[in-house]
Amino acid sequence: MAAVAWSVCVQRNDRLWNSNGNLCLGVGQTGLDILAKWQAAQISRHPSLARSHNHQVTDSRWTMPPKEFLKCNLDAAIFGSISVMGTGFVIRDGLGVVVWLLEIEGPLYS
Repeated sequence: MAAVAWSVCVQRNDRLWNSNGNLCLGVGQTGLDILAKWQAAQISRHPSLARSHNHQVTDSRWTMPPKEFLKCNLDAAIFGSISVMGTGFVIRDGLGVVVWLLEIEGPLYS
């Protein structure tokens, strides 16, 4: 989620300030690139992740809230083999603009 949020910011600024790129296509590709690099870095730091990584694929699409509402999406992950957890939140308005986002990573306590 953090990769997509960062990608939204990068693509929006590139389009706004430089008149470059297709916002929707750029966000998706940039987000996937950032995610792949992050996953590779995590596996190099914690090789046990390569063996314990279960990737779940879903075909869900984000929908905007009504114009007068905000929408909060969140996600979380637990890496039990290294006792680490992470979560992220993003709030968007009725136009799909990111209003606020937060990413938290820390130790997993049992």
